[in-house]
Amino acid sequence: MAVLIESAGMQDLDALLELESEAFNAADWMLSRRAFRYHLQSNNLLLVARQSRNNPRPVAYILVLKRKKTARIYSLAVSPAFRRQGIASQLFKEALNDCIASQLYKVRLEVRASNHTAISLYKALGFQEHDVCPDYYQDHEDACRMEWRYDSSLIH
Repeated sequence: MAVLIESAGMQDLDALLELESEAFNAADWMLSRRAFRYHLQSNNLLLVARQSRNNPRPVAYILVLKRKKTARIYSLAVSPAFRRQGIASQLFKEALNDCIASQLYKVRLEVRASNHTAISLYKALGFQEHDVCPDYYQDHEDACRMEWRYDSSLIH
């Protein structure tokens, strides 16, 4: 499914909170209104996927924390009704392109060790398993830490 991907704005705040509660459960770390507001006003990257301009409610988002030399995929949420349609992959590709443009050639993330679907997606996008973070989530599940590196020698 092709979607419109663009930077989130303050007008998306309520929809982002709804999406967060649809996508995650109590065992996950969910972003609060205050956290979304902070990220919307920061240098971090918060992209949303919309069905179209006529249907602007976000159906997915990706939040990337930008640091001096690396970036971290902090959160990715896709509405359950829109999963397995390639939206997460589209968001990731756009986010990675933004990281390259920002000269951030190393991107890290953590994912539940049991989330084999997400791990497969991340591997297909070029992420490699880095290590395991024991007892990472509130429900004591381990996280798999993954890393993506861009070969900066290809940049002219």
